[in-house]
Amino acid sequence: MTRKDYELIAGSIALINKQYSNEIENPDNTAEERAFFIGARRGIQLATNSIASKLSIDNSRFDGKRFLEACGVEKDPMFLIFSATTN
Repeated sequence: MTRKDYELIAGSIALINKQYSNEIENPDNTAEERAFFIGARRGIQLATNSIASKLSIDNSRFDGKRFLEACGVEKDPMFLIFSATTN
């Protein structure tokens, strides 16, 4: 994969993550709706960490921390993610 591919994926994830964050903060949503979006956002975070972990293992030049930042997702401690500068 190329940097352009990584940027496309990160941009898509960031957009969805931001939309779900906005829904969580939306005062018009019910508690049940906010709970749904909290769970959905958590799923996105876990999936994104898993993707970053696999990509960092597959490509020694891939910077997992930078990818997560571009996605707007925090690193989850249960995933091993390498930075291109630490490989």
